[in-house]
Amino acid sequence: MKSIIEKSSTGYCAFIEELDGVAVAASTIQEVKMDLEKALAMHIEGLKEDGELPEFLQDPKNLELTYTIDVETFFKWYAGILTKSGVAKITGINQSLVNQYALGIKMPGKKQLKKIEDSLHQFGSELMAINF
Repeated sequence: MKSIIEKSSTGYCAFIEELDGVAVAASTIQEVKMDLEKALAMHIEGLKEDGELPEFLQDPKNLELTYTIDVETFFKWYAGILTKSGVAKITGINQSLVNQYALGIKMPGKKQLKKIEDSLHQFGSELMAINF
């Protein structure tokens, strides 16, 4: 299921697009993700108890959350793990432009967002193929 994480004045908030009423707020991204997973589990349990669990929620594959965030939030989330120069290298986007995206000075267009997302997914796939 698609969840959206957004920056708020006190930290972060998140909600699940397909389920009304499943929303949380926390001070960090890690906390908001954990709280959202707990809120989803509680919501599903309540639906089960009421005998109103929709069929699409009965398939465990549909319970996996994907997270949609903006580029600035992405860089804050992975600060210290992924550098702006590293992201520039794997995406082929000018480092100065990546820095502006990371600072929220500029917002990438749809084409640039897709390029960043595809490059990160490819990088993740490469990492998953490594064995020691």
